[in-house]
Amino acid sequence: EAQLLVPSQAIGFVRSGQRVVLRYQAFPYQKFGLHEGIVTQVSRSALSPQEVSGLMGQQVTVPLYRVMVRLDQQTVNAYGKPVGLLPGMTLQADILLDRRRLIDWVLEPLYGFGRRFMGAPAHTAAHA
Repeated sequence: EAQLLVPSQAIGFVRSGQRVVLRYQAFPYQKFGLHEGIVTQVSRSALSPQEVSGLMGQQVTVPLYRVMVRLDQQTVNAYGKPVGLLPGMTLQADILLDRRRLIDWVLEPLYGFGRRFMGAPAHTAAHA
């Protein structure tokens, strides 16, 4: 299990069940690939900057929310052998918030323009 600390400006759309792409600092993704997991828990209250600074040993200026992620694999394939992940390893993560067709993503600015300036109803796209 991995613990992510997510800033308050990014927590609004994070939900249990979302997929997460992980990059372990000990195993550069360019060489060892990307890894995946799934959000299992999102804290309902933020940790203060002081609490986070104490945990991480570095200065933090914004409140952060704890997000727990269940890892798809507890090992990384390094040079043909599985290497176990260790407690305290640092990582970077991308939480996949939205899935939509490429054309919908490209045309989103036009949909927004239509909603704002032409009074058109909000565009809803079917998600794959």
